[in-house]
Amino acid sequence: MAGKRTSLASLAGEKVEDVPGRSTPTLVRLKLESIVPTPLNPRTNFGTPEDLAELAGSMRRRQLQPVVVVSRVLYLKLFPEHTDEVGSATYVIANGERRFRAATHGGLGVIEAVIRDEVAASRREFLDAVLSENIDRKNFDPIEEAEAVEAMVLEFGSARNVAEHRGKHEAWVSQRRSLLRLGPALRELVSSRQMPVEKARKLAKATKDYGLDEAGQLAWWALEQDRPRPAPRASAPSVAPEAPPVHDEAAAAPAAQPAPVPSIPSARPQESVPVVRDIPEAPSAPARSTESTGNGSTNLTAVKSPPAPVVDDPKERHEPQNLTAVKSDTDTLGLPWHSPTALDRLLRRHMTAEHRSQLIDLLSVDA
Repeated sequence: MAGKRTSLASLAGEKVEDVPGRSTPTLVRLKLESIVPTPLNPRTNFGTPEDLAELAGSMRRRQLQPVVVVSRVLYLKLFPEHTDEVGSATYVIANGERRFRAATHGGLGVIEAVIRDEVAASRREFLDAVLSENIDRKNFDPIEEAEAVEAMVLEFGSARNVAEHRGKHEAWVSQRRSLLRLGPALRELVSSRQMPVEKARKLAKATKDYGLDEAGQLAWWALEQDRPRPAPRASAPSVAPEAPPVHDEAAAAPAAQPAPVPSIPSARPQESVPVVRDIPEAPSAPARSTESTGNGSTNLTAVKSPPAPVVDDPKERHEPQNLTAVKSDTDTLGLPWHSPTALDRLLRRHMTAEHRSQLIDLLSVDA
């Protein structure tokens, strides 16, 4: 700038602080009516009146961060279309509009500011100064961020130029601009945090792919809210081994129950007969019935009826019994020769499958 610059801080009796920059920033205390915010600021939500009153109280005690302003003349040289918005104000705020609003709300009258005319060196420089602080805030409204990035794209000429200027990937720019495809109602949901940003970007992609209007976007969001969420995966509980089923003898056995059976005599040496418990049924030779031949021998014929199921009832379990020598007269054994089914049940209860098979083989031999 031509001529020697006069520090307004000296006129206000304030100390001038050196702030890094291409020119010497000047800290001044300005009246609020001499300042106006720039229309380029994408931020519209500055907090509730209570939030602004709290900030004003803090600024009244000590304002640690000044407002950054540029002169009205330099600003209108860059943005002559904002003449009506600037009006008669002497300075335009580049950064710190929330502090300005808090001071206005709290009736402070004056505010500390730093004049940074080098920020108005070009439209890009000023726009970057306005948007950078907001974009870098973690709690920045996603819709306002999208509008800020869009404004930078319009000024820089392309998304690639903005990405290079910000040191970001081009996809970073595209993701934020995509939210501008949403209708006003959907944007409000995003701004109020009722719709997560990830869902909003997914909806923006669906809008682009399928040409959804605002009604279609609202329908998509309604379906998305009703979509069941996957249940968290839990570790499988340990399952105790299932106890073997207890058979109901009354249902499995015939109506006629055999009489108690005495020890089975045999000519073989004494041996223990194990108790059979839930032995899986395997295909075996059919049971046989007997017919008296008149000479004391027995003729065995095949029985077509299926064998009765094995019943494992604690009442029916017997301790192993010793076999004793017997008389040769088979009629005195007390066995149910008249009922092949009962005889088969008796053998299954007191003999293993292997022993039954051996007995059948012995009985099958011709006398």
